[in-house]
Formats: sequence, C-alpha cells, structure tokens
Amino acid sequence: MARSLLSSDADSAGYFAADCLRRLRSRVSPSEYGLRVQALAGHVLLALGHSIVKIKQKGHPDIVSLKGGKECRFEVEAEVLARKPRMLTPADFEGLIDRGVEGHFAVAVSFPQPCWVLVPVQRLAPRERPAGMALLRALSDKALSSEWTNEYVSLIGRSSRDVIDRSFDQLVQRALDGRGL
Repeated sequence: MARSLLSSDADSAGYFAADCLRRLRSRVSPSEYGLRVQALAGHVLLALGHSIVKIKQKGHPDIVSLKGGKECRFEVEAEVLARKPRMLTPADFEGLIDRGVEGHFAVAVSFPQPCWVLVPVQRLAPRERPAGMALLRALSDKALSSEWTNEYVSLIGRSSRDVIDRSFDQLVQRALDGRGL
C-alpha cells in the first residue's frame, strides 16, 4: 500500500510540473523556453551538491560545475516543440571532452511528464548519425537521469512561480550565486 501512495505522489508531482512547464511554454518563445530549462538544470545541479561555475547562453559547454573537486560539463537541450533525433556537434564534443572532466549530454523532455536523459559523452563519441530518444535513453546513465528527474520535478513543485516569472538571466545569477530556488 505504501508503494502505491509513493507512486501516486510522484505521478501527481510529475503532472503538476508538466502543467507548470506548459504554462511557461505558452508565455515564452521556444528559444527562451530552452534557455529557461537550461538555467533550471543549473538549479538541479545545485540541489545535487554542485557549485555552478558557468551557465552560457551561447557557446559550449552550456553548464560547467564542480562537485567534490571534479569538473563537470553539460550540453543541455530541451525538447520544445517535438521529439527529434539529436546529435552533438564537433564543437559540443570539444567543450565536453577533456582529461579529468566528466561530460554529459543532458536532454530535458517536458511533456507528457518531465524527465531528464543524461548520456555520458563518451557513449556518444563514436556516433556518426543523430540519435532518437529511445537510443539516448538506452545509452543514458539511468541512475543520474533518475536523480536529475526527481530533483527537477521537486524543484518545479517547490518553486513554480519562480520557474514561470524569473528570466533566464535571473535564474542563472541565482545559480551562480549558489542560491537555489
């Protein structure tokens, strides 16, 4: 019985988060929506014990963080209009791969329920063609993807007004200052 209640609570939180993201999407352009999701990824990292070094509006990688003395780099994409095959560019790889750095391709799926798919960049390096979501999920770090998803849904539940009302720049500045939502 407790298991079904926990599952029900998780489903409710996921539906609430999806509704919040739908409202955000209806108020901003597709590119602004993608930037806001990228900034929210910085807040997910904060909640998971990272300190945020950079969140870039343009350039590679999108996010640089530190955790336990290790540098982590993320190329972030948000599904905005439709699911499409995705592929990292040579510039993406260049920004993610370096000795002693942990690099990930992070894809935010917003609808029908929000989730993150995080793929270690080394698993994508040999690919020569775009990968659909099924392949990205198969290549993903399942535990890390789940951890990001749970924190993302929780973050939106705690801070839905901030998610909708704060600009990309405001969200980024809070993350860089170490102030979560």
